[in-house]
Amino acid sequence: MQPLIPALLAPHPPAAASVPSSGLIAQWEADQLVLSDGDAVASWPDLSSSARTLTQTTDLYKPTFRPNQWGTKPAVFFDGGAAFPDVLQFTPVALTAFSVFSVLMPDFASVGAYSLALLNWSLGSGDLSGFALPGDGAGFGVPHLTCRNAAGTETQNKKMSGVAWSTLTKHLATWTYDGTTVAGRSDGVARTIVAGDSSYGNPGPYIGYIYQHFKGYLAALIVYNRVLSGAEITQVESYLNGKYPTF
Repeated sequence: MQPLIPALLAPHPPAAASVPSSGLIAQWEADQLVLSDGDAVASWPDLSSSARTLTQTTDLYKPTFRPNQWGTKPAVFFDGGAAFPDVLQFTPVALTAFSVFSVLMPDFASVGAYSLALLNWSLGSGDLSGFALPGDGAGFGVPHLTCRNAAGTETQNKKMSGVAWSTLTKHLATWTYDGTTVAGRSDGVARTIVAGDSSYGNPGPYIGYIYQHFKGYLAALIVYNRVLSGAEITQVESYLNGKYPTF
């Protein structure tokens, strides 16, 4: 007879082996980088079929590779510096609906409430439909989403109510937008979404900058050009949490 496993010691469900491919337009994961501790990240390959590689050609603006930040899994560190902040660039597409997943560990030391300024997804001209993941002036660690229409005008500014991440804690944030409604999840839990700050500007496609600069560790970022189903969201979150444990 097999011994019973106490409920508190029961293993987590097995992680999903992969993520849905339909609508996948960007998948950046730190474990795809073959670098040593402290190496500058000049190029970060995209695992999706879009080949949307992140790049930085100026040494002073390159983030750094840091191994073993999520167990044995690495992350990319953005320093949020005032003089030469770390940023990566890419070529986006216009998005009127999307799902976005990020695995990150913010570092609020010496930076302001907006320091969750992780991502700005927008073309430089033409159809500017897209989104941004800035911080929120309500306080440190408040996940925030901004959506834009084709003219680049902010149409949604939302934040997760009651969520305030602490510095150097690991999190998985999920946002979806169907063209009308924003939904958000933090660490596997659906959150109440309320109005957030506005007027972030549209500086162009950056990882590590929107209104202010991101300071912290980024392990993974996945973007779809559609709203995933509940089962698909669970699949992606299970995949990411299995590789980069956060909850």
